Amino acid sequence: MNVLIFQDTSGRPQKLVALQLDTGGSAGIRVRKMTHDSHVSQKKRSFEGEDSGDPKKPKIDQCEDHVKEIERLKQELKKQELNQCDNHLKEIERLKQEIKTKDFEITAQDKIITELKRKLEEMKKKKKER
Repeated sequence: MNVLIFQDTSGRPQKLVALQLDTGGSAGIRVRKMTHDSHVSQKKRSFEGEDSGDPKKPKIDQCEDHVKEIERLKQELKKQELNQCDNHLKEIERLKQEIKTKDFEITAQDKIITELKRKLEEMKKKKKER
C-alpha cells in the first residue's frame, strides 16, 4: 500500500492510497480529513438547475409543476382504467348474449333430436309389425 499526499481544489491536504488487489490489478482512492462548514471553500458548485439568485423559488415552482403533472397523469390513468372496465363490461355482456343464443340453439336441436328419435322408434315398431 502506497500513500502520497496531494491537495484538493480547495487547498486541503488529501492522501492518495494505492492498493494492490488479489487479482493483480491496483486501485487508488483519495482520502482527506472532514472539516467544519466554516472551513469549506466558497468555490462550491451549485446543484444542476439551481439558480444563484433565489435558489428556493425555482425549486418550489418546479415542485408545483411536478405536482400538477402527477395529478394530470393520475386523472388520465383513472380515465383509462374506467374505459378498460367499460370495455370489459361490454365484452361480458356480449359473451352473455352469445351464450344465450347458443343455449337457445342447443335447446332447439335437442327438441329436433327428441322428435327424430320418437319417429325412428315408431318406424321400427311399424317395421316389426309387418
